[in-house]
Amino acid sequence: MADMAMMKVTVLGAAVLAAALTVGCAPAGGEGADRTPPSLPPAAGPRGHAPPVDSAAAPTEFRYLIRLQTVTVEVPLGTISQSEQLWSYLNEEPVNLSHTETLRSNGLRVGVAEKRAWPDVVRVLEEITGQPVAEQLIWVVPGEPVQIVLKPHQDAQTIFTRHPDRTLSGADFPPGDNLLSLLCTLNDRHDTVVLTAVPQLRSARLRPRYVKRNGIYTLVNASQMHTFDALTFRVRAASGDLIVLGPGMNADAPDSVGKHFLLRNKEGVPYETALVLIPTVEKMALREVVEAHTLPDAPPLPEPPRQP
Repeated sequence: MADMAMMKVTVLGAAVLAAALTVGCAPAGGEGADRTPPSLPPAAGPRGHAPPVDSAAAPTEFRYLIRLQTVTVEVPLGTISQSEQLWSYLNEEPVNLSHTETLRSNGLRVGVAEKRAWPDVVRVLEEITGQPVAEQLIWVVPGEPVQIVLKPHQDAQTIFTRHPDRTLSGADFPPGDNLLSLLCTLNDRHDTVVLTAVPQLRSARLRPRYVKRNGIYTLVNASQMHTFDALTFRVRAASGDLIVLGPGMNADAPDSVGKHFLLRNKEGVPYETALVLIPTVEKMALREVVEAHTLPDAPPLPEPPRQP
């Protein structure tokens, strides 16, 4: 992100991405989505309005899509991580207790709130930033992975992961983008979104590799993806509910995941970032249904760690 004033709300400029994974929801690239499937209408109009469908050609197919409202908030270090002002409106139980502790020990925190809490959350965000909350709409195909770039164009990094058994693992990673990779699926009634997410690093350097497309192997140049499997989390949220990813109290620990993904220095001042996701299920009329295309540069999204 570009330099900002002391407190700033940043909007993710994003579009639907048929991204780099293969599991159960949101976009990337300088805080935006990488690619939009050609069959989807563009997101337009004020918040909460679905894109228009051409009435001249009678739609022959219906498809459920997810309208993902995204808000990023960037504030001085400690404003969110060291305060319960925001977290008091969020429920962290949807992520099981043992995994919640794993996320926290790595400087991450995840919470869910019912949609009726949105006015209160907006009020808190505007209080801590001093600015109106701004949002971006992203149209997501259920079952198609998307990526949100949290910190683009990073130099080589050394990052350590803290595990539930109190062990530590780390590695040196090449220059690239720090992402949050998401996958959304729906329940049978199409009223609940199951969101699976994991931090990933996407290398800036492209390497040749064979990928299978439509049953045919093709040689392509693709980025190398590094996934922090132990920090995969999954939450269920009713359509319209809020999901928040933010820095935990350990976010500023040296070489932690939280520090590398949610913290940054701007002119010597440390800042932290929180991400708000609001998935809403929409039944859309489409003139044709096109099979989703998946970029071949990421491994499947790992399963969240199971409780012992």
